[in-house]
Amino acid sequence: MPTFTSTAVCSAVATGMLLVPAVVTPASARTTPPSGKDLRVMSDEGYAQVFGTARAEVEGLVVNPPRVSPPSPSAGTGPSVSHWSVVKFVSKDGEGKNIPTREGNSKFGWRHFSGPHNIHDPKVIKIVTSERPEEKEGARRVYGGVLTNRLGAILARIKVIAQYSYRTADGDYELADHSHKIGTITAYCERVARNKCPDAVNET
Repeated sequence: MPTFTSTAVCSAVATGMLLVPAVVTPASARTTPPSGKDLRVMSDEGYAQVFGTARAEVEGLVVNPPRVSPPSPSAGTGPSVSHWSVVKFVSKDGEGKNIPTREGNSKFGWRHFSGPHNIHDPKVIKIVTSERPEEKEGARRVYGGVLTNRLGAILARIKVIAQYSYRTADGDYELADHSHKIGTITAYCERVARNKCPDAVNET
């Protein structure tokens, strides 16, 4: 039996323009990014309590920082001496220390990290600093936290660094009341470009 081939088909094959049916993926099979309802920010210690110490250690989280005696109360929220020192909110860490987050400027505080590092919700700072410090050197305190889903998969690693002193480490900024503390210096996400946290950190 003779085979008939249309001129149009031959031309399409010759020019490499023969079209094939598109493969359409059903909507039910498509994946979507996890929503804020599926995610939450936790301190490293909080993660260990929920998902177990062994898993936290595998993830490289610090879950057993050294213990110290609780300090005497110090509100750190007294009258400010200049705009940078205005207190936006205060957190309490696992040792009972009050850690203020001040308005700050381009070098430290809320203005320093909220925009560049994409942390806009005070709750993130309060949760991460609710644990005992993972590192302490002089007045410097380091706290760790994570953004995780319900299965414990870590999507972001958060660090908060605070100065538990009336002046900054470089001595450039000092509070008039020496019983008050500078507080949060910076907050950021590790292992990501420019230490910028994903939007989901603020949406939990």
